[in-house]
Amino acid sequence: MTNTMDMGSAAGGAALLNKRSKWHAVRHGLGLVPGFVYLLMFYLIVAAAVQDLNNNFLVLGENYEFSWLRVINSFNLLVIATGAYHIARSSANKLSDVLVNTMVAGGYLVLFVIGAMGNIPIFNNIDFLWLMLSSWILSFLAIYINSKMNQRTMGVVTGGEEHNHGNN
Repeated sequence: MTNTMDMGSAAGGAALLNKRSKWHAVRHGLGLVPGFVYLLMFYLIVAAAVQDLNNNFLVLGENYEFSWLRVINSFNLLVIATGAYHIARSSANKLSDVLVNTMVAGGYLVLFVIGAMGNIPIFNNIDFLWLMLSSWILSFLAIYINSKMNQRTMGVVTGGEEHNHGNN
């Protein structure tokens, strides 16, 4: 005989879990989009609003001048670091994240090629080339980190010994 109190608790728990899952998805939904997508949007907004990315927007004294290009490159380095951390923070297989990063890097390549053909000049400059190369750096770094994590996980799960043949 099933206790009605247990069924109510289970239903209430499921409803609570469902609400938590929805809140978690909304709260962390922005984390599902790779950082280079946000960086691309920021680049497009700044490049459309400012004639020259080398223009200073903040000057502190004589020695500290901040241009839009420096801000974009700072965000670029931040995206690389957080992307690598995201892949490396657990021993779980992050193949889907690696594939998404690689697809975004491919999108940057397509935009650069379109810009180089002269169709969209905003993508035909050294600044966008640096962003494209950075996205590929993160993509290759993510592939490398994920493969190393998978090697360790497979060694732990199978109980096998890891043999180091001079490769790290």
